[in-house]
Amino acid sequence: MLQSGWSNVLLLAPGATEWMTHGETDATPGFVTCVWDGECVRDVRHIPVPPQPRVTIDVDMERLEDDPHDQVYERITTRSAARALTRLRVTGTARREQYANLLLRQLQEYGAERNFHFDIDVTRLRITDSLQAGAVRGVRSSQPEEIAAVAQEFIDASSTQYARALWKAARADVLAQYE
Repeated sequence: MLQSGWSNVLLLAPGATEWMTHGETDATPGFVTCVWDGECVRDVRHIPVPPQPRVTIDVDMERLEDDPHDQVYERITTRSAARALTRLRVTGTARREQYANLLLRQLQEYGAERNFHFDIDVTRLRITDSLQAGAVRGVRSSQPEEIAAVAQEFIDASSTQYARALWKAARADVLAQYE
């Protein structure tokens, strides 16, 4: 509760009546009751409200098999709760084929059927292809920026000056199409 320097003004800041994110488990949601006796506020109380449960299912792609769908499906099955706001957090590095085998749309639909709310977070997932060129997921970049970054990986991995020059020329030609 905060009181201002103004006369007859009382500001109550009780906090939220619900957790807003998955990381607020230390805060107690609720509301405030107070009694006004005609002259001042008396008996101010914070009334706690049981929060809606939050569940985070962490999946490290580096610890899963080449076909990870069934493993992740099983984790959703065992951790789901009808009242929960559930987040599937996919992390680590995955090969493109392994990522494709996740079948994210099916996992999203399955999780949504078993939880009050279900979200898939892939912002900490890195996808690589067979050449080890990759893009960090969750970071917004334009196509030209992504093309330039991947081309730079190939330039850096080139073993000869000739190969580096070819990659630089190819990068310049492709990026010129975006101008």
